[in-house]
Amino acid sequence: MRRRPSSTAAAVALAPLGAGILVAAALPPWGWWPLALVGLGIWEWLLVGKRSAVRARRTALFSFGWFLPGLAWMWYVSIPGFALVLLLFAGF
Repeated sequence: MRRRPSSTAAAVALAPLGAGILVAAALPPWGWWPLALVGLGIWEWLLVGKRSAVRARRTALFSFGWFLPGLAWMWYVSIPGFALVLLLFAGF
């Protein structure tokens, strides 16, 4: 029998993305700055005691959650440039 991924595993996989979205909500035009502290706290909590490979994956998801809405204004400047900057920024 194949094991089905548990809902807990799915939640842990999506948590860094959600934490990044909380940090993005602190940026203009939304400006809900207290959410940045919450998002960073969740991100840090997800990284404590994990192997470096797990930390890298979770940080990449966090970065995509942060930069995708945070850099969305670049879509109007250049669609390929937006995709490139998103990949470069989230990769570092």
